[in-house]
Amino acid sequence: MTKTALLIDITSIQKYVFLSNKLKENLGASFLISDLYNSMVSKNDAVKDIPLKINGEYDGYMGGGNALLFFNSKVDAEEFVIEWTKSLLVLAPGVTVATAINEWNEGEDKFTNSRDALFDKLRENKSRFISQTIIPRHGISAECKSDGYSMDVWSNSEGDYISASTNAKICAFPASKKKTDEDFNEPLGTNFYFTDLLEDLGQSKGSENHIAIVHIDGNSMGDRFKKLNSLEATKQLSKDVEKAVKESFKILLKAIVFELQDEKKKGYLSIKKEGELPIRPIIMGGDDITFACDGRMGIYYAKIFMEAFQNQEDNNGNNLKLSSCAGIAVIKTKYPFYKGYQLAEELCANAKSKRREMGNNGSWLDFHIAYGGFSGSLKEIRDIHYNAALGSLIYRPYKILDSSENSFETFISNAKELSKKWPNNKLKELREVLTLGNDAAKIFVSEMEARGLELPDIDTKGYNKILFKNRLTLYFDMLELLEYYPKYELEDAN
Repeated sequence: MTKTALLIDITSIQKYVFLSNKLKENLGASFLISDLYNSMVSKNDAVKDIPLKINGEYDGYMGGGNALLFFNSKVDAEEFVIEWTKSLLVLAPGVTVATAINEWNEGEDKFTNSRDALFDKLRENKSRFISQTIIPRHGISAECKSDGYSMDVWSNSEGDYISASTNAKICAFPASKKKTDEDFNEPLGTNFYFTDLLEDLGQSKGSENHIAIVHIDGNSMGDRFKKLNSLEATKQLSKDVEKAVKESFKILLKAIVFELQDEKKKGYLSIKKEGELPIRPIIMGGDDITFACDGRMGIYYAKIFMEAFQNQEDNNGNNLKLSSCAGIAVIKTKYPFYKGYQLAEELCANAKSKRREMGNNGSWLDFHIAYGGFSGSLKEIRDIHYNAALGSLIYRPYKILDSSENSFETFISNAKELSKKWPNNKLKELREVLTLGNDAAKIFVSEMEARGLELPDIDTKGYNKILFKNRLTLYFDMLELLEYYPKYELEDAN
């Protein structure tokens, strides 16, 4: 039997969500994206008469930014696309979507060919069409300070004119907040809640006024979906992965709540209100998640989430064999959020690249701490600012739940040793010596050994005698981690 398939893909999600530096707008935008497909039938009167084929749920699947729907004819599918995309101009101005319509042959033996042909059509359409999803700027109109579009809607909450896109995000925020509270009611209970301000994530004024933007993405998920040979298996994997992301975040929240009930750990953060959490989820869909948190907690929270994600099981108790890569960008609270997110994405991509280089297995993370502003790509930043006379100051990314030289656990263990045994003034001196030449390194190591201070080594590779090996050093990473990792974790026993 043959029917007509419609594949929909939401494009440029990150740019849409993070265009503003206001958390409420980011959260509203994220909700609009996650709720976009629900508007097709249940909420959008403009498309209620389009003949979608529904049996309790869509006869297809929705997840990870994609939707696959089936129609009785090509004409029905085209009519739906026209009406639905027209409605988006009102419901979610600024959101761009790409679509592909193709013949679909039913049967497991034909599933792979039908799916691949549809995705090929989608890629072709993406390269051929540029969607116009927002009213163009007018020469006589002022620009909205959030997104740069024309100010054409009066907002009572803002007390000013704003763009239609910004207005839609602000209006969606209450629904976003309600859904997040409902999703994570179990770990939070009635005593803890998410803040709606980036300034209230637990950071303090001055040198520690940093937030961490954490972007975590599942590994090789596209390949796993390509290997499936039925629609049911595709839907089930999509559900399993989305559930795994949510359950892993619940585990992270439980850990945070537990620590906030410990006076010593709670006092490490500058929590302004009782019960306020130092973390805020922003995007959670498919196999990825983005959250913001106190700058000193980003690497630590990423590690907890990734370990939980790697241990997720299906409904039958079988390990899902998931892994992920993370990018953690630690930036000034007031720095443009979208640039920080882009950096986190680049860091995640760099971790994935290292993973492929090292055998394509396990979960990896990379981080960058921006003490001031920054410009250029991650590679440009590191090439310009992190190269010393003896080699690169950057050793990361690291692999979690591992025992190799690239192990994050080994890295943390050695950072703990450095923190416990070395006074702060000598750590500052080490940081400076790492930027100098070979003679300075030898003199410093010799002087420290005479004082009974020996650097931790990695698998007896001799790093502690010469600081660099193969033009790489691990000690600069350790020094940065000591500043942006919870001190109570570094002080605890292994």
